[in-house]
Amino acid sequence: MAGERRRRGGDGPRERPRERLRDRDRDRDPKLRQQQKPPRGSGRGRTALALTAAAAALALGLAAAVAEWKRWSEASRLVTPHPAPPAVPPGSTGPLASPAYFWGTYRPHVYFGMKTRSPRAVVTGLMWLQHGSNLRHASEQNDGVSRYGWLMHDGENFGVQEIRDEGLVLRTEFVKQPGGDHGGDWSWRVTVKTEGKGPAPLLSLFFYVATDGQGTLRPVLENGTRLAAVAGTAEELGDFTLTFLPPTGEGGEGPKYASYNFLAAGVPGLHRLTDLVRQSLRESSVFSPPGRPRRRFFGVSGAGGLPGEPPRGQLLLHQVTLEPPAVLEVTLESGSAAGARRGRLAGPALSAALARHAAAFERRFEDTFGLEARGASLPQRRFAQAALSEMLGGIGFLPRPGFHLLLLGRWDPALARDILAHWLDLLNADGWIPREQILGEEARARVPAEFVLQHSETANPPTLLLALERLLPDAPLPYLRRLFPRLRAWFEWLNRTQAGPEPFTFRWRGRDPPTPSAS
Repeated sequence: MAGERRRRGGDGPRERPRERLRDRDRDRDPKLRQQQKPPRGSGRGRTALALTAAAAALALGLAAAVAEWKRWSEASRLVTPHPAPPAVPPGSTGPLASPAYFWGTYRPHVYFGMKTRSPRAVVTGLMWLQHGSNLRHASEQNDGVSRYGWLMHDGENFGVQEIRDEGLVLRTEFVKQPGGDHGGDWSWRVTVKTEGKGPAPLLSLFFYVATDGQGTLRPVLENGTRLAAVAGTAEELGDFTLTFLPPTGEGGEGPKYASYNFLAAGVPGLHRLTDLVRQSLRESSVFSPPGRPRRRFFGVSGAGGLPGEPPRGQLLLHQVTLEPPAVLEVTLESGSAAGARRGRLAGPALSAALARHAAAFERRFEDTFGLEARGASLPQRRFAQAALSEMLGGIGFLPRPGFHLLLLGRWDPALARDILAHWLDLLNADGWIPREQILGEEARARVPAEFVLQHSETANPPTLLLALERLLPDAPLPYLRRLFPRLRAWFEWLNRTQAGPEPFTFRWRGRDPPTPSAS
């Protein structure tokens, strides 16, 4: 069997010599050797391909990094201020440099309120509630208030406003009195009455003062329930006292029966004031004038806050509940003006000051616009005065420039130039000025989210140039020198980004329907 396997060429050791012969023949035959060699350059090709792929990946990575850096750089430039010296000199808006404008009605979103020109200001304001109706504070589009607006406002020291709300007429007046180093004193008078016949409604008026992250407020209570005053201090305001005088009858004659509540609370932000007060109301208070039926009403509790929202400031609120008609007065007295103060600006002294400022407003209005000399009737003049006063009383930060400044520049050129300089100080490193200024939580809370974001390719048509044409001829030379570098940068940005298809024409981006933003 073994021999048979060997003759048939079976497996085993006898096969190995044949394999060695085949290998030797292959080594001697060049053709066979050629078939066994790997293709020339195949190793180098794979290396080149790998290097190419690595280079492509590196190039893509570098391109992505450059694009990301470019996006970061552009975003950084958007919020980088222009390097030119500021148009508004540092410290020029403080109480010492500009006392006439330090306090003002710079809260145009509320029906009545005042604040200082400070980054974190102490704010004051008024709310009211006709029991059975809604709490009024911020001016909402569909809140049912039939009419409100300033009848007189001089932009500095004095204003008169009328509000009509469901048969109720509120007249709010204020007068400022200079003195001291912190903007002086001011006084409010709020007169409430009803229209038509019928029983007087039960009305609550809420006078408040609040801080925004700095300053302290201390309540001064009378009989443990009535908030008679607030003693406060703040960075730019110094020491001050806010006093709530007892209400009187119409015309200031005799005391008026009222019920009192007060609220002391931490506030998470000024934009939450209305919510905080509304959440604090409880129908547990009783209005019980002598010889009259007892009536329950919504009153604020002594202390409160918004659950889950840490406080950043303080709120002290004085609630007065009464039946109209009535007159209520509030005074703010600056601690630094105590030496020059001749007496509290309240009662007859306040009436005299209001009459004096109203007469001065009438004279100045006629001297500026000359409507009576041109034959305008009294209703026409009252309408024109209200139009001017609405603009002056609605100044916030910042009012729109352009056409507004044309009117304001005739009434108060210094204030118009100040507003213009503040706008130009918003210039960024590229020369772009954002279209609108929605600054602070109070402003952002009232603007739809899609309008808060400002796009750097969008600009308003430069109606600012109309105001410049009117204001600059009489402007002081130092003011012009501060403005010029910023005006040049802004004009170059307009020419670079808003140019139209024809030479010396402009095309305003951002005006495409359905929601054009530039205006």
